[in-house]
Amino acid sequence: MPSGHAWVAAVAVLVATDSSMVWAGKDTHTYKMGEDVVVWTDKVGPYNNPQETYEYSTLGLCELEGDDIAVEQGELSIGETLEGHAFFSSPRLDIHFGQNKPQTPLCNMRLKDEQTKALATMINDNYWYQLYIDDLPIWAFVGEHSKFAVDVSRFSMMYRDNNKSLQMPSGSAPPVPKQLKGKPLPRIYTHRHFTLFYNNDQIIEVDMEPSSPWPIYAGAPLNFSYTVLWFPTNKEFKDRTNRYLDPKFFEHKVHWFSIVNSFMLCLFLCAVVAIILMKTLKSESQGL
Repeated sequence: MPSGHAWVAAVAVLVATDSSMVWAGKDTHTYKMGEDVVVWTDKVGPYNNPQETYEYSTLGLCELEGDDIAVEQGELSIGETLEGHAFFSSPRLDIHFGQNKPQTPLCNMRLKDEQTKALATMINDNYWYQLYIDDLPIWAFVGEHSKFAVDVSRFSMMYRDNNKSLQMPSGSAPPVPKQLKGKPLPRIYTHRHFTLFYNNDQIIEVDMEPSSPWPIYAGAPLNFSYTVLWFPTNKEFKDRTNRYLDPKFFEHKVHWFSIVNSFMLCLFLCAVVAIILMKTLKSESQGL
C-alpha cells in the first residue's frame, strides 16, 4: 500500500503534466527578465488523509485578505475540480523572474480565539498545504509540533526584534502569556524561502522551505515574510516534472516470498492428489 506522501506525489505529477492546466498570462511557460511570476494557492488538508482537502483560505491567514490586493481565481478543468483543487493567486507574494529578493514582509495579523483553536487543530493533525508556481507544485506543512515548554523570555525578545511593525504599546505584556509558561504549544511557520531554478526564459524547478515557527495562542502577533533566490540550471524544460516521480511508487517489485509460497502450495496440492490416486489404484488392484 503506497504511503500518503506517495499518493500526493503521484497525483501532483498527473496535475503538473496535465496540458489542460492553463493560468492567466502563463500559457507559454516563458518569461522575460523581471516579469511577474504568479504564486497560486491550492488546497490544504491532513497529511495522513490526502483525500480530505479544503481551500487554502480555510487557514484564515492574512495572506489572501485585505482591500489592498486583488485575488485572482484560476480556471479549473473537470479533472482538477474532481480532485478538489481551488486555485487562487497570492498577490502579496511579489516574485519576479530571475530577480532575487531579500527577506520581505508578507502581512501581519493577530490571532483571534477561533483562529487559534482552528490553527492548533490543523497543526496537531499535520496539515500540509499546496502551492503552484508555473504549474509546478510545492508542498509544506502549516506548522510543527512542540514537545518543549514555551520560553516566554526568548519569544518576548524575538517579538521586540522581529515584530516592531505591529507597534505594540510600551510596557505591554510579552507576546506569550505567562500562564502558558511550561506548556508546549503548536507553532506556525511564519517565513518562506523560495528557491527557483531557470533555464533561459523558463522555470525548471521550484522549492520552498518554511521556517521561523511561532507559537499559537490567542492574541499571538504573526509577522509573515518571504525570501526569493534564483539559480540558473542546464536541465531541460521537458524533464522538469521527473523529480516528482517516486521511483518506489512506480517500481514493479518482484514479490519472491509470494512466488515461493505459491510454488510450495502447488507442490503440496500435487502431493495430496498423488497420494489419493496411489491409494485408490492400490485398493482397486487389491480388489482384483
